[in-house]
Amino acid sequence: MSQSASDSEEERLLQEQFNSIAFCNFKEPDGQSLCSEQVRVVGHDCKFCRKRFCIRHLLPEVHGCNPKPPKLNKHGRPKKRP
Repeated sequence: MSQSASDSEEERLLQEQFNSIAFCNFKEPDGQSLCSEQVRVVGHDCKFCRKRFCIRHLLPEVHGCNPKPPKLNKHGRPKKRP
């Protein structure tokens, strides 16, 4: 791989990482990104999938990270099953 190809690949990866932090991570099941809301200032990290979402997509049921998230105890940890 040439130096310029390596640099462009590195730049693409950095831009992809920046976009995952700066913009809402809501995607349709086919992988198309639907929300372009910026979330650097007002964004929420999902407790279950650890991705960042805007206010409209912050609930796990809405962004589909887990259809039935585990119930959490008062410390924010999953409850132990009996």
